[in-house]
Amino acid sequence: MAILKASCYHKEGRHGDCEYGGNTYMLLFGVVQILMSHILDFHSMVLVSFVAAIMSFCYSSIG
Repeated sequence: MAILKASCYHKEGRHGDCEYGGNTYMLLFGVVQILMSHILDFHSMVLVSFVAAIMSFCYSSIG
């Protein structure tokens, strides 16, 4: 997102429309975190670890 915004500023200047919304991704990430916190059988760490790894990659690609 930062790279897209910087590229837009170089092309459009300071007065260009360089807004990129990331709120949808952040809300989705938060919803998944809330759902993951309600896992009843937390001793099954394989599923939790797998989902955490996927979310980590998704979050870093969004950033």
